[in-house]
Amino acid sequence: MPWTKPLPKPIVLVDGRVLETLLDARDLLSEKDLGKHPTARRALELLLEASETGDPADIQAAADQVVVALGQ
Repeated sequence: MPWTKPLPKPIVLVDGRVLETLLDARDLLSEKDLGKHPTARRALELLLEASETGDPADIQAAADQVVVALGQ
């Protein structure tokens, strides 16, 4: 499944940016160099899995973990 698959619902960041796709979430975690933190690393793993399977449950799990990693 492509990285352009939408998240179950957009994630609005405190700075006003909005994450709408798996790619948006992956890019933000990479941009912030959060990949070294265990929760962010897990979010990246789940995003990769979701991009490969396209399963709604995998996408939801990835989105949930992104929220945790960002402390939202």
